[in-house]
Amino acid sequence: MDTNRRPVAGCHRRGREGPGPRQLPPGDRRMPYRSLRGRVAAASALVIVLCGCSPRMDSLAPASSVTEWDVPVTLTDQAQQALGATDRPMPAVHRDAPHDLPALIDLAQRLNPETRVAWEQARVAAHAVDAASAEYFPQIGAGLVMGRGRSDITYDLPGLGSTTVDNTATATVPTVYAEWLLYDSGGRDAAVRLARRLALSENIGFNLAHQETVLDVTREYHELRSARTQAEAAAEALANSRRILAAARARRDQGLGDVVEVAQAEQALAQAQLDDLRARGEARSARAALLASVGVAPDDDLAIATGPMPLPVEMTQRLDGLVRDALVHRPDILQAVLNLQAQRAAQAGAEAEFRPKVGVVASLARNEGGLAINGNRFDLPATDSLALLTLEVPIFNGGLRESRRSAAAAEVAGAEAALAAVRNEAEAAIITAYEGMRTAVEAVRSAESLVAASRRTAEATLSAYREGVGNLPDVLAAQNGLLDAEQLASQARADAHVSVAVLAFETGNFQ
Repeated sequence: MDTNRRPVAGCHRRGREGPGPRQLPPGDRRMPYRSLRGRVAAASALVIVLCGCSPRMDSLAPASSVTEWDVPVTLTDQAQQALGATDRPMPAVHRDAPHDLPALIDLAQRLNPETRVAWEQARVAAHAVDAASAEYFPQIGAGLVMGRGRSDITYDLPGLGSTTVDNTATATVPTVYAEWLLYDSGGRDAAVRLARRLALSENIGFNLAHQETVLDVTREYHELRSARTQAEAAAEALANSRRILAAARARRDQGLGDVVEVAQAEQALAQAQLDDLRARGEARSARAALLASVGVAPDDDLAIATGPMPLPVEMTQRLDGLVRDALVHRPDILQAVLNLQAQRAAQAGAEAEFRPKVGVVASLARNEGGLAINGNRFDLPATDSLALLTLEVPIFNGGLRESRRSAAAAEVAGAEAALAAVRNEAEAAIITAYEGMRTAVEAVRSAESLVAASRRTAEATLSAYREGVGNLPDVLAAQNGLLDAEQLASQARADAHVSVAVLAFETGNFQ
């Protein structure tokens, strides 16, 4: 037989041109021989490399339980950048005009971050409703699969030598698919009802955040008014202490007094100076607290007006009617009702899991691929379509559905109990606020009477002391009594205004 015959077209002869790897016997398709020891060594090296590359988290923990953890500089830099990115957005305001309480409330509703947080949470809940409603629509998508594969197969042909056949396959498969749930026994309806109730609850929470902001600003505003009034009273007491010291020195020079009275007057002056310093400091702290509740930097130079305000009038509505009308307006009551409705919707969704579901599935695909053998290409186009009606009937899942149904029923029972608890707490809070306002308004009248009486006593004792018929301890006691009475009256007026705001807040009528 002629062994010099040329190879078949597209094939080539292998294994005779020079040294190479050990040849396998004809017809043996095994992989070329490799050393077992070499493969084990390579696998061991790979395992060692992977073990060395595995991360260890011990370095993130503190090194010792007795020393503080060193905060990385990169973290402080990131915090600085985050704080710089969230600077307070100060709207255009008239800084020359002092801001009264309504202007501060309006500013707080635009600047306070708590209201912004509540607003964003309400928006998230609204998007959750959209997501739940999207389950009613078909899900449509498209895909594309592209690829190329190649295989070289070597045949040992008796008398012809080695022959290699080159097979190359290509494929481009665009696909469009659709899936639509037609009926799910009320599961989607329950999910939408649940999402809607939760969204309404977040809206009530948004209103509550605004009301809490208004209450905080109102409370801090009247605390500032009280602090400034007390600072004015302390300044007046300091001026009176100076006059008393001057009178004591005059009596000493006239031979009517002694050095003991002068020393007592000097001691009273030093105490008045300390009281004045503390009062002015408390006024500055109250101003910073008010600006913080508004959402302005505590060191901002915003002008604040704290002039006289009319005192609140007594409540004329009966307490039982007030409680009855207030319950349906309180945000916590409304949220508890919405939570109960949401849990009932979740219970309906758990019940729907026991019933069947019906849907359709469809797809359309086009294969634009082909096959090439030794350079000779053959196109193999194909179109695939599919349309199915699906029916899903739950039979057994290890008690999962039963557990969810029981849990949903327990959530409903808990929501009902929570509504009853919130009602009890709301009634107690309304009654407490009502009685607190009545007491605060009556306390203002009593405190004003005390101030008037203390002022008459202080003026009389000081006048008598100047005339030489009084004594210094009585004068000092009267002056201290006047200062205490003015501070009590200032706090009583602030408490009265705050109590009105608290009652409006507790009754859900805080606008």
